[in-house]
Amino acid sequence: MPPIKEFPAFTPLIKFTIGNLVEILGTELHGAAKHLPKVFYNHDVITLENWMNDIGIEASRADFFSDGVHPSELTYQIWAKDMANWIINEKKITFD
Repeated sequence: MPPIKEFPAFTPLIKFTIGNLVEILGTELHGAAKHLPKVFYNHDVITLENWMNDIGIEASRADFFSDGVHPSELTYQIWAKDMANWIINEKKITFD
């Protein structure tokens, strides 16, 4: 789920309210996916600080958003690599 609590265009109240709803929805999706064969859900919470630490870059929060809300090209690249690593590390897809 996107890190709405970190969207620079949102007010603190919107970040808190919608951000918590996203976390609740994420928990519900994770619970539902557990009961479905061949359906997988990465329940890791995305934070920009973790992404910056994981890939070793210095960036501002604004670098992750094209307009304060929508992901930038950088964000899509990191998100895709993060998901691909999760799929491989969790052995959700095998290459046998």
